[in-house]
Formats: sequence, C-alpha cells, structure tokens
Amino acid sequence: MFNLDAVRDALPQADVGVGVCKVHHLGDEEFVELIRNVGRTCRRFVILDLVRHRVPLALFSTFAPLCLPRLNVLDGSQSIRVAHTPKEFRTLIECAVMGTGAIFRHGVAPFWIRQMADIWF
Repeated sequence: MFNLDAVRDALPQADVGVGVCKVHHLGDEEFVELIRNVGRTCRRFVILDLVRHRVPLALFSTFAPLCLPRLNVLDGSQSIRVAHTPKEFRTLIECAVMGTGAIFRHGVAPFWIRQMADIWF
C-alpha cells in the first residue's frame, strides 16, 4: 500500500491513473501539478469530478436531505460550490498538458452532474 502525495511525490509506474471527486479540493496550481505529476509515470489519466453549476446544486440540495445526514448534505453542497466550471476545468487541463504532446477529451454529463477528462500522455 502506498501513502503518497499525488501532486508532489514520485508515483509508481502505471498504465492508468484515476482521480474521482478529488480535484475540487485542490487549488488551480495543485490541479495542474497533479496532472503533470501523474503524466510522468502514467500513460493515461482519467479525472471525474463535480461541476460548479446551479442545476446540480439545486438537485443535490433538494434530494440529498431525503437520504443523507445533514453533515453530508452540507459537505456535498460546499463541494459543488467550489468545483470547477467546465471552462475552468478544461483551461487548467490545457495549461497542464501544453507543450507535452498529450491529448485529452473533456465531457460534461447531463444536468452538469459530473465532468470527465481522459488525458493521454
């Protein structure tokens, strides 16, 4: 088992790196550095994260209290509020891979409930 900082530490060789609902916890510079660091040892990096948009916030705020504890609802709402907009997400990825020859696809799910980037180094 590894206990590494994926933004700063040397990572083990892997075919694919996957980040799920983590990048909204990072600052912009850390997000860019995470992509660059993963790219040093992985051929592919898939990132799934939330989208900062009023629709998923409204949906989450309406339905989450029906089945989640109050603390989880507050945390989830705050995560949506600090997530990247699709434009911000794409711009940061473009910055991270600029000049590397890497290519990526970026997509946003219906109702802006999540966004995904598939980066090939």
